[in-house]
Amino acid sequence: MIASNLYQTQQAGTFDGMHLLFSTSGGSNGGGHHSGPGGSNQGGNQPGSNLVGDEKPAKVSDYIDQTVLKSGTRWEDVKKVCNEAWGNGFPAVCIPPAFVKEAKAYLKGSNVKIATVIGFPFGNTTTEVKVFETRQAIENGADEIDMVINVGWLKQGDYALVGSEVKLIKEACGAHGILKVIVETGLLTEDEIAKVTKVVDEAGADFIKTSTGFGPRGASYRDVEIFKENSSRLKIKAAGGVRDYDAAQKYIRMGVSRIGTSTGTVLLQPAQPNAKPASGY
Repeated sequence: MIASNLYQTQQAGTFDGMHLLFSTSGGSNGGGHHSGPGGSNQGGNQPGSNLVGDEKPAKVSDYIDQTVLKSGTRWEDVKKVCNEAWGNGFPAVCIPPAFVKEAKAYLKGSNVKIATVIGFPFGNTTTEVKVFETRQAIENGADEIDMVINVGWLKQGDYALVGSEVKLIKEACGAHGILKVIVETGLLTEDEIAKVTKVVDEAGADFIKTSTGFGPRGASYRDVEIFKENSSRLKIKAAGGVRDYDAAQKYIRMGVSRIGTSTGTVLLQPAQPNAKPASGY
């Protein structure tokens, strides 16, 4: 199921271990993993069991990529997430390439990094186009690149093509650009997630990222487990469906370095009783 709009919502059920990306009811954030076509469902921990003993909670604001990538995004929308990131000390914003120049100027004097997307959202543009997009984004002021792999290549077993493309885009990032590789875990089996993690690691990327927001689901705890089982070097960005403070804390404890969300301000404090769950990416 491919959503036509990143922020289109639908009533969500509670699936163990899977964050539903398009949710108005906010489903459970805990448990196992729906591994996509051909995958398995496995149980796991539930939310609410986050802090153990005297464990100190993480400062969630240090992990947020405040995001706006929906169709029809205006400069006013981008400026809003820039203000939220700057005001709350988020490390980065993730915005459409068309607004990188304006955002760079607007955020001058802040510590907020600018991330933008390449080959987004489906990943099946040519490698040459992705490389051009990357170079242009870096020239325009982007600090970080979130690229989408060609999932079709991965599904048909062309791992060398996937790896070669990642390597070329990492080179196009230059000496200081950070590369995050979106693998769209909701379309993959657990075996495919394991394989692509190794490919992305060997290609020299900095991060592996779960989701675009246009796939069948967002991040899951099981995705993170598989990433960590297959790479000790890659940093991890959990993107999509992280809707509350408890879920954010659990992802951070699992080793996630960034959380991609359009509702980062909601994740900063524990939810009040009977509070309406956050919607969006």
